[in-house]
Amino acid sequence: MKILILTRDGSALGLAQRLVQEGHEVDVFSDTLTLVHTGSSIYEISQNLWKSVQECKFIVTDCGGWSSLYKRASTYNKPIIGCTAMTDMLNEDCVKEYQLGKRLGIKFPETTVYSDAQGLQPKVLEGTFLRYNIKIGRDLFVCTRQEWMAWAMYQLPIGEEILLQREMQGREINVIGWFNGLNWVRPFFYSTPDAKETGAVAMLAQKTNTKLTANTIEPLGKWLRAVDYKGAITAHLIVEDGTDIVYVDKFNIGLTAPCIFAMMEGLKTPLSDFLNSLAFG
Repeated sequence: MKILILTRDGSALGLAQRLVQEGHEVDVFSDTLTLVHTGSSIYEISQNLWKSVQECKFIVTDCGGWSSLYKRASTYNKPIIGCTAMTDMLNEDCVKEYQLGKRLGIKFPETTVYSDAQGLQPKVLEGTFLRYNIKIGRDLFVCTRQEWMAWAMYQLPIGEEILLQREMQGREINVIGWFNGLNWVRPFFYSTPDAKETGAVAMLAQKTNTKLTANTIEPLGKWLRAVDYKGAITAHLIVEDGTDIVYVDKFNIGLTAPCIFAMMEGLKTPLSDFLNSLAFG
C-alpha cells in the first residue's frame, strides 16, 4: 500500500517511519524541504505532489492549508486524513468556532461577539480588576486589569469581529477523539494540556461515556460528518472550580504532536490498518 504524507512542521515524519517499518511505500511531501531530507534513506521524498496524489491510496497530513490539494484529491478519490477546507476555516477563526459550537449545544464560558474592537469600551469601564480573554482569529489577549484591556483594545484591527470571553478558573484537560468521516472511533483519550511543553504524555482511555465528552466534543460529530472530515480532534476543556460544570475553551481539528502520536504508539493493531479504517470508514 502506498501512502502520501504531507508535513510542514515534521510532526508526521514519525508516522512515515513506522509505516515503512510495517512494509508500506511512503511518499513525503513538504514545502519545508529541510525537514524531509533527514529521512530520505527511510522514505521517498515526493518531487511531484500531483503524481504522488494519483499513486497513493490515501493522504495523511499534520497541518491544514493545502487549498490547492482538496479539489485535486477529491477528483482522484483520495481521502485526506487531518484536514479539509472547512476545518481549516474553523481552526483559524475563534468566532466561527464559537458560533458553530453554540448551534450544536456545546457549552462555552460566558461569551460576547463584537463586530469591532470599539464595542469593548463599556467593559473597560467595568472596574479595575477584570477576568476576560479577548480572542481574534487565533490570537489571545488575557486581560485581568482595566488598563490591560484598554491597551489590548487599541492593538486590535478595526472592522474585524472579536470574541470577549469570561476567563474560567478550574482544572484544564484535553480530550482527544478520532473521527472516520461517519462516526467517532472509540475510546476517547484524556491528556494534560502541558504535554507539548513537557514532552511527557500521559494518555488515559475513556472507559464509559461521561459529560467530559457527551456535552463537549461529541456534538461536533454532526458537523464533521457534513464536511467529510477524517482525523483527530482535540478539545481543550475547563472544569470550573467548585462545580462539575465543563466548558470548552477551544477545539483543534487536526493531527497534533505529541499526544496524538503517543496514542498511535499504543495501538495493538498496525498503524496502517488504523489509518486505512479512518480513510475509508
